[in-house]
Amino acid sequence: MRTHRVVAVLSLAALLWGCAPASQAQRQPIPIGFEVLNNLDLLPLAKEGVVCKQHSSYDRTGGNDDGFSGTYTHLRKTDAGEFVIFDADGPGCIYRFWSAQPPEGYVKFFFDGESQPRLTCNFREMFQGKVPPFAPPLTGLSSGGWYSYFPITFAKNCTIVTEKQTGFLAIAYHRFPKDTKVETFSQTLSPDRKKVYDAIQARFADPAKKEVEAGLEMKVAKVPATDGEFKLVELTGPATIEGLHMKVKADLAPKWEQVHTHRKTVLRVYWDGDPRPAIECPLGEFFGTGFGDTQPDRQQKPAAVKYAAATFGMTEGFYYFRLPMPFRKSARITIENGTGKELALAWAADLRKGRVPQDAAYLHVQWRNHMTRAGEYVPILETTGRGHYVGTVLSMQSPHWLTYLEGDEEFFVDGEQWASIHGTGTEDYFNCGWYYKDGPVSRPFHGLTAMPDWQSRTSQYRMHVPDCVPFTKSLKVRIEHGEANDRQYTNYAIVAFWYQDSTSHEVHWKLPPARELRFPGLLANNPGMGTFGAEQKWTAYTDLVPGLDVAAGMKAGGDRFEVVPFNRLDENWDGPQRVLVSCDRPGAFLSWQVEADRDDLYALDLVIPKGRQFGIVELLVDGQPTGYKIDLYSDRFGEGLIPGETPFFMKAGPRRLELRVTGKNEKAQGFNMAPGSYLVRGAGTWPKQWNVVGPFPGGDDAGYSTAYPPEKGVDLGAKYPGVDGKEIAWTKLEAKDLVWLHPKFTPNIHCVAYAHLYVKSPDDRKATAFIGVDDAGKLFINGELVWAVPGIHHLKADEHAVPVRLKAGWNEVLIKVGQCEGAWGYAFRLQDPRRELTYSTGKGPLDEKKSN
Repeated sequence: MRTHRVVAVLSLAALLWGCAPASQAQRQPIPIGFEVLNNLDLLPLAKEGVVCKQHSSYDRTGGNDDGFSGTYTHLRKTDAGEFVIFDADGPGCIYRFWSAQPPEGYVKFFFDGESQPRLTCNFREMFQGKVPPFAPPLTGLSSGGWYSYFPITFAKNCTIVTEKQTGFLAIAYHRFPKDTKVETFSQTLSPDRKKVYDAIQARFADPAKKEVEAGLEMKVAKVPATDGEFKLVELTGPATIEGLHMKVKADLAPKWEQVHTHRKTVLRVYWDGDPRPAIECPLGEFFGTGFGDTQPDRQQKPAAVKYAAATFGMTEGFYYFRLPMPFRKSARITIENGTGKELALAWAADLRKGRVPQDAAYLHVQWRNHMTRAGEYVPILETTGRGHYVGTVLSMQSPHWLTYLEGDEEFFVDGEQWASIHGTGTEDYFNCGWYYKDGPVSRPFHGLTAMPDWQSRTSQYRMHVPDCVPFTKSLKVRIEHGEANDRQYTNYAIVAFWYQDSTSHEVHWKLPPARELRFPGLLANNPGMGTFGAEQKWTAYTDLVPGLDVAAGMKAGGDRFEVVPFNRLDENWDGPQRVLVSCDRPGAFLSWQVEADRDDLYALDLVIPKGRQFGIVELLVDGQPTGYKIDLYSDRFGEGLIPGETPFFMKAGPRRLELRVTGKNEKAQGFNMAPGSYLVRGAGTWPKQWNVVGPFPGGDDAGYSTAYPPEKGVDLGAKYPGVDGKEIAWTKLEAKDLVWLHPKFTPNIHCVAYAHLYVKSPDDRKATAFIGVDDAGKLFINGELVWAVPGIHHLKADEHAVPVRLKAGWNEVLIKVGQCEGAWGYAFRLQDPRRELTYSTGKGPLDEKKSN
């Protein structure tokens, strides 16, 4: 590696930045529209008189109806019955247009009091690259969201109306001082503007390409493992750091500890001799992602994290950062290495020397860690001064599956009592939707870099480059965690990026030494959706105290019973408190009471740690062994979901469960146990194969009110007209328990599918059918409608118990499943504690054998 490159160029951008004589180094005109997108060097300039506003469909009552009903999406209805979704006076510019449910009908854009719209088009097609000048990557779809960053400028006014009611919606715009000259949007671009637009699109189509072509020569620094800071470089000004390239390598043993490297390596930048840093952030999150540069893929195999945004990204060779960092006197960059071993850091700085405009602000980056508490918002930033907010990186891990994503973001500018920017949900803020239904995505100003993960981890970025949020006195940014801040013990790693007119800022959360930083372990009280749905009734063992019966177990084989902090079990892990049973011999147990809803087969799922100090535990019901045993020994500490693989029978009524230590692995160092939480669920037989057909066109109510041909009689050999007239037919679908349809069918929004099978009963009997759907659904038994639910729902096994009658012999089951957006599926089984029923996709013996 060679020394880093210093770049000094005289260009139009340099002139704008003050490389001209001092008399010309004055405040620059406010960049608008394409100017903002075409030149990131203008981003640090003060936004004098600019106000950022947002209209969104958030629930004004404080609930979670942020778009399901469309109540808060439109401002009013026109005399013609159209829906006004935006109406603002100028001069201004819409920079961000997002929706999770754009309807199929038309959208009209009116400007400057004109009676006729300048643009009328299909609303959905506007996001699909079918309506020029809107086109990828500035416009497109991203993991459940529909977004556009094409700047829509207006001199006097802009009004937007839709033919049909829209669901989830957010429109962010800048309003400029009254004397600002703005050229109103035109669908046809002039040759000069088309040339600029094409250049913007080409650059943003692959931002990493420019970084690779830049050819910055990287220098390697050997960063010692100490509690102090290692000075990487000190630069003299005036100048602007236009970019940074970095790559880390640590020789750590055991190898799995390398995953903490990006959290335990802290970057700090000090401006103009200030003793306090303006930038203080773990390295990984500074470059845009929160759980390292290696993440499990959809098959849970390690894979390199690669993404390319306009502002930062990770390539195979290096990480890059492109927010301009002007300084006037000096810039000191340091690294704190908390890995415990020497760290090899390859780095390069792209530096442009020259005078800095008087209205150019300093870049600030602040990282903080936060564990959620009930009823309290998650703090993102609180600062005083003058500046503008330009980005957020959030990295979360939760014991509640992804339900923390129900949290709305809020921006309070200059002491506002009510947030001028209020969103509709966390993944919505990051321009996606429906719990990131399509997984990771990388776009110029937003992306999801980490997901899926069995620990419910996500890491995501949203950069407010065109839609920055200016403030003149103060700014407070916060976000909910789950609906109404009700998701405790979710771990948030938070990075705020903003420009401010001071060289340092208030610190509301002190960063601990780098050696104490780490990625959290599993924070499981409820491991979440897993196999059996998003909202199961998990119970933490700490919530059972003091009613938890431990005295008899301690007398039988225990040493002591304690409620301890999670890091008492292992110092490298965080999480809620745990009950800890410390044993020096077998026999200790925990006992507690549950209520069985009915005579049925059940299973016990556990979230419980494994490690060297843990023994073998067995489950007993009413004092009788169930045969369900778990060896909790592991040479590495860790916690996860252990599903109940051994069903057991319980009669309806109060039952007593018991976890008893019966022995230990020969390698184990103790007989301990520290159970975190449990779920008792039905464990009856699930159908293993279904007949399915779809998709039929769903319409506004997901097809709930329309009777398609299968409802009039099932013919497994029939063919039907589906979406867009495409011929569809019955096919087989393998299943385990929950059945997901969105991977099976295309398209998979606003449509309907049917699932069908036969059930053989040895006699006439009353039974209970357990069913859940995502979204709308109907259940038919032997052609009779026995259950129905409209609307939008999250799938949960056994959510609805439906009384049904089965006749001796074969019975026919038909399920209708309507889909709006996002996940799409159903779950169905029949109460069968003695396992007397037979599921089959056909009535012949061969089909019976295949099905079961």
